[in-house]
Amino acid sequence: MPLPPQASIEEKYGALCKRNVKESRKVCWSVIRRVFASLEHELSNGSYMRPGGYRKFRSALDQGAQLYRSAKCKGVMSEEVLTEYLEEKHVVGQSIRAADQNLTDAQKKMEEENIRREEAEQQQRLLQQRTCMQEQALRDLEESNQENIRQLNRKMEEERCRNQEELQRVLSAKLQEQKELLERGFDRRAEDLEEEIEKLKRDKREAEKPKPEPSCWSEVKSGLKQAGKAVGKKVASWFGW
Repeated sequence: MPLPPQASIEEKYGALCKRNVKESRKVCWSVIRRVFASLEHELSNGSYMRPGGYRKFRSALDQGAQLYRSAKCKGVMSEEVLTEYLEEKHVVGQSIRAADQNLTDAQKKMEEENIRREEAEQQQRLLQQRTCMQEQALRDLEESNQENIRQLNRKMEEERCRNQEELQRVLSAKLQEQKELLERGFDRRAEDLEEEIEKLKRDKREAEKPKPEPSCWSEVKSGLKQAGKAVGKKVASWFGW
């Protein structure tokens, strides 16, 4: 059983990742629309473009983010999609803050600093999620490769056992044939079989010896390590980063 090409494994895994991304994005944006529905409604009415509107906007945005994070089963793109939504609302928030006459210049500056801190925290969450996804992808591919090697080892062991059984069958038949020839007085013909029997015995002893790891295994394992490093560069395209 030949080992599946590394490229084939990567292509299948990459296609699976892309499907997961697509499904996760669909779910995440559905959650976004639900938890931020009230905020979007108020934005469309211009409710935040009045004195005191900025803090109401920020409160609604924070509440929506908390509801979003508490929602289950969003998949691999949860922080990615939230980051995209918050970035969309960043410019909107700037306009609301600039128009809010209840805020002093000092308060506006403080709010800007708060926003920068929150954006940095969100970027950190996004980075953590991306790192986890990349590490999981590498673990999954490594496990797939190791399973392929285990299957090939089992196949080789089964083949070795079959060879031993076949050698034993042929040897037993030759020994029986030699015995019958001797019993019938055909000593010369029995002697002619001796060399063939001895060769079968040597082949059987050789087949019974524990086999060392094939020399190609070191090349396979080295190839898997190098492939793992290369995969790290492909993960970004799989997840659309």
